[in-house]
Amino acid sequence: ELALANPEASVLAGMSAELELPLATVQAIKVSPALLTLDEQGNLGVKSVVAKHVVFTPIQLVKTEKDGVWLTGFEPEADVITLGQGFVRQGDLVEVVYAKENR
Repeated sequence: ELALANPEASVLAGMSAELELPLATVQAIKVSPALLTLDEQGNLGVKSVVAKHVVFTPIQLVKTEKDGVWLTGFEPEADVITLGQGFVRQGDLVEVVYAKENR
């Protein structure tokens, strides 16, 4: 519950609002929700590459926005598969091709 001073009645009664209370700072990445997948146990994650092999990386959903989702649970650097993730399975050997940076 939140109380807000409104001495000039500029905020109308019954008006909807959004409140964000940051509790902690975490390192997160923003991706398309289309990259999210489930493993055999129903855990939410993404597919990434370690030593040229596909691995399932479990994640925690931090925040959703209309243009993407913020995820945590990664190592400081991770190679997340962004194209073709639906065509590979954990353990598959893959050739990594990095996207060109937009500058």
